[in-house]
This record gives sequence, structure tokens and C-alpha cells, in this order.
Amino acid sequence: MNFRRPRSLATVLSRLARLIDARPGCFLPLWILAYWVIVIPSARRPLWYDELHTYYIATAPTLGRLLESSLHADLNPPLSYLAVRGSVALFGDSPLSVRLPFLMAFLAAGLAMYEIVRPRFGGGYALLALGLSWSCGFLPYAVEARPYALALAFFSLAALGWLRAIAAERWGPAHWVLLTGLAGMLLSHCFAPLFAMAIGIGEIVRSIVQKRIDARIWRALLTPAIVALAYVPLIRNARGAIAPPALRASALSLVWIYPSILMALGPFLLLMLLGALIMPRPQGAAGLRRLIYRHEAAFGMATLLVPALLILYFIGAGGAFAPRYVSGVVLGVTLALTTLVAYKADRAPGFGVLAATLVLARFLVSGAYLTPAVPSPAASTIYRSIRADLPFVAANGFTFLEMDHREAPGFVRRLYYLSDPAAAFRYTHTNVFNGLIELPRWFPMRAHVLPYAAFVQDQRRFLVFSTPGYPADWLLAKLNHDGAEIRLLAEMKTSYRDGNLYEVTMCGAIPPGAAGK
Repeated sequence: MNFRRPRSLATVLSRLARLIDARPGCFLPLWILAYWVIVIPSARRPLWYDELHTYYIATAPTLGRLLESSLHADLNPPLSYLAVRGSVALFGDSPLSVRLPFLMAFLAAGLAMYEIVRPRFGGGYALLALGLSWSCGFLPYAVEARPYALALAFFSLAALGWLRAIAAERWGPAHWVLLTGLAGMLLSHCFAPLFAMAIGIGEIVRSIVQKRIDARIWRALLTPAIVALAYVPLIRNARGAIAPPALRASALSLVWIYPSILMALGPFLLLMLLGALIMPRPQGAAGLRRLIYRHEAAFGMATLLVPALLILYFIGAGGAFAPRYVSGVVLGVTLALTTLVAYKADRAPGFGVLAATLVLARFLVSGAYLTPAVPSPAASTIYRSIRADLPFVAANGFTFLEMDHREAPGFVRRLYYLSDPAAAFRYTHTNVFNGLIELPRWFPMRAHVLPYAAFVQDQRRFLVFSTPGYPADWLLAKLNHDGAEIRLLAEMKTSYRDGNLYEVTMCGAIPPGAAGK
């Protein structure tokens, strides 16, 4: 009798890797299917404050109105609004259709990374890169109707075009991909030029190493720069924004940004990467210079440094930094981690398949942490029925705009936001919500935005919905200063940021001109 010799795990993984390289179309769809399974449920949830800006601008009555409102109400280049406008026209008006361009953009970014890695390391490591791009903490921006996923997609496309254009002997499709990617990222987000500069730094290093300038590459790099002219009115309108002190960038932001990106991978993937880092390399393994060229290393380092540079800028300007501003760093992190694993394993095909499978498994598990499609059953709505005869004032701009969009007409008729720039700056040292009083000019809002002094002169008793201590909420402090009687009616967990409901009684007359004092 003949007995087959048991195959080792390494043999099985190596054969699977060869099959992946030969037929990538048989395996890549599994990763893509996993992506849609994870993101679609979360993409159905209600739109939040920032996304409502995108939605209202995108669905403006005319394109002229769209461009005008984008300059005054949100301060982003127009591409994301145009993408949402097209999606809503094709698929109807729903949270999913509003977010669909960004779902597709985040997937496209991962596929571009897949194509960057596959020729160099093989299909297994390309699938690893795809999974890592979804696992380093930026996945929530795939299901958010904001320009961050779009900027990442075009940046990844531009990097792919650049790396392929390098090998081209004449102007061709790769140069057009590079040019289109750069133009797209510049039309998506105001901080995109920093990542465009990373490609430029990589090309400068290549020019120095090769001692020649590739005119075709530089033509593709510099032509889209004209798009940056659209930033001039955006920068002018954004100069007056003052972030709350608690949210401003600091040295702690600089120290924390990179550990936070790595920690988003989770303990399981961090242990896997740590194992790859300490794993001894095979004898006679290829050196790092055979895996990555100098211009590629320069591009990668420049990409990874963008968050630090932007934080330093915000520290100097007194602005608030948010990781979402640097979504392009996903490309740098993904390529760095994939190269590390490939280097330590000497590009062993089976190891790449094993790592890719583990990352995919972790991604499927982590999908449970995305925001659910519907509010928690524990979310209270009793704020609607408590003293329903009184005006309802949302102290927080986020809550106000979301309530205006989601709540029934009967509730919205009694919903208010109060504006007082002087009081806002006095009590919170910020003006982030001062622009709400102008929003009815641009957005089809149903609720009311009124000056504080006018409202309290007319309404002597009303409700305030607030969260004490929130950095941008000034209203309770102002009411207390004006001698109002403030009584807590309920504390609840709602689907909004706020959960404390107060009844306010104005006890004395408010002198004319007392606003902000």
C-alpha cells in the first residue's frame, strides 16, 4: 500500500501562494467581499454634523449654489460634494448613497496599494497590504461622507502611477494616472498638497541618484498644481476659526499620533508584527536595498512625516489637529509594514499568505467595532416628551444640526440654537459654532438659530439640552452668569452627544446690549 506523505503547512502555503500569483482574480474578491460585509451596515446609520454639511452642499439646488455654499459653509474643495451629488442622483437620497463614493474610494485606495505591492512581493503580500490598509485605524472614514477617503484614494492612485511611470520610456497611461491622482487629491482636501510633496521628494531623490531629470514625470507632477488656486478663498475664509483650548494641537499630539495608528491594529496584529520584527532572517536573504529603492524609501519617509509636520503647523497656529486630516498616511504605514514583513521573511510566498489570512480574520472581527447602523435600543428619547410645551435649546452645535435633520416636524418647531460670539469666546475661548447663525442661508434648515439676547428677552422659561464641560458649550455658563435658575430634569443616554436636560427660568430682566458680558 502507498501512503501519501503528509504535507507540511509551509508546503501548503507555498502552493497556495503560487496559485494566488497565477490567479489573483480567484482570491481578491474574497477580500473585497469581506470589506463590503463590514462597512455596509455602518454606512446606513444617520448622518452626523460634518456629514450633514457635505449632504446639504451636495444637494444644493444648482451647481452654482453648491460651489458658493462650499466656500462659506464647509471650506473643502468641491470634488467630494460633486461625488455625493452624483451618487444621490443615481441611487436616491439615503445615508448609504451619500456615503457610497467614500466607501468606493477607500476600497480603491486599498486596491491601488495591492497593485503597488503585487509586482514586487507577490499576491500574498499584496493581499496583506490590502488588509493592513483597512486595519490601521482609518476604516471609520470609509463610512463617513467626508473627503478623507477620497483624498487617500487619489493619493494611492498617484503613487501607483508614479511608480509605474518611472519605468515608462515615453509618456503613457501611467503618467496620466499620476496626473489624475494628483489633481483628484488636490480637489478633495486642503491638506492634500503635503502628500503630493511626498511624491515630489521621492522624485527629487530619484533624480539625484540617477543624475538626470525626468521631464515627463515632472510635467505630470506640476501640471495639477494649478488646482491649488481654488484654495485661496478657502484659506481666507478659514483664517478666523479659533479652536477650543482643550482641542488644540500640542506636543502630546505629536508624541501620540504614531503610537495611536499602530495601536489601532490591535494586540493580535501588533504581536504578529513584533514576531516578524524579531524573527531571524533566512541565511543568504536579500538585503533591504534589493527590496526597496532609495526614491521609494524617501517617498515613504516623507509620507510618514506629514502628520508630524501638520501637527507642528497647528501648534504654531493654535488650531485643532485631527488624525482624519492625514488619511494619506495610511499608504505610508501600509507599505512600511508590508515591506517589513516581506523583508524579515525574505519574501517567502507562504508567509505572505499566512500573514494576509490572519489580517483578514482580524479585520472581520474588528468590524463589530464600527458604529452600528441604528442607534442603540438603550438610547433614550424621553427628551421629546418632557415639558413639551417649552422651547428646546440645544447648547451644542453638533446636536442642534443633527436634531434639525432627524427629528419630527413637531419637535423641530420648538428647537433652537442660540448665538452669542462674545459669550462663546469669553466662556470657551472658541468660535467654532458661531457660523451656525449663517447656516440657514445655505442649508434648508427647519429649526431656529437666534441671537441669545433676543431669545431670552422673549422666552423666560425654556429647556436646555447640554453636556456639562464640553469644550465648545458656553450657554449654561452664560445663563448662570445672567442669574438664571437652572434645574436638572433628566440625565439620559441618547443617540446624540448630549444627554442632560435642564429647565431654565430667567429670573431678572436682561438689559439691552447685555449679550456677551
